[in-house]
Amino acid sequence: MEKTKYSTNRGLNFFRKFIPKDLLKRKSKAHFDLVLKDRWKFVVGDKILDVGCGRGQFMELNPNSKEIHGLEIEKQSNNLNIKIGDASKKIPYPDNTFDSVTLFHVLEHFDKPMKALIEIKRVLKKDGRLIIVVPNYSYRHFYQEYTHVRPWPKKAVFGILVDAGYKKIKVYSGPRYNQIVTSILFMFPILRYTIEKILGWIRPSEILAIAHKE
Repeated sequence: MEKTKYSTNRGLNFFRKFIPKDLLKRKSKAHFDLVLKDRWKFVVGDKILDVGCGRGQFMELNPNSKEIHGLEIEKQSNNLNIKIGDASKKIPYPDNTFDSVTLFHVLEHFDKPMKALIEIKRVLKKDGRLIIVVPNYSYRHFYQEYTHVRPWPKKAVFGILVDAGYKKIKVYSGPRYNQIVTSILFMFPILRYTIEKILGWIRPSEILAIAHKE
């Protein structure tokens, strides 16, 4: 029997039938903003670079008025602090510029991740921090995103950071819970956020890595 496309979304789609589309969109954005805002607690220093910043959502949630810059491979925003460039080729900033660099759901899209990590290390200050979030490859939705070049399990993330010359590396993965529970919590972002905070800040679909330039 032929499998239904995107069959892994059945639990979520069941509940979506009963939710108005505009409400679903607002709920999804609310949860997205909460998660992004929570990531700021890992950022150190006053000068930040968000690699793969998209439209600058993480930049806009800047809670402490830090100096934050964005890098994106193509223009998605008119934000003057976002530059166009490819981190795996050349980041358009001098050496030792940033206290922290964030790389949220970007590493899995690089054809040449080692070059990107070395280039990021170049623009980090001494003792600067790199914060990476990647999809958990074992999470069932990982392979539905066709732009994912390769999966990044915890050991692989740790290994490439070591090879790129980073120090004081920590890699964490979040708890997992039932897909139906995930589907229900998706509709209620505040509740979902609270549950995830209790279980551990990282969502079940994500892996977090923190590394430093020596």
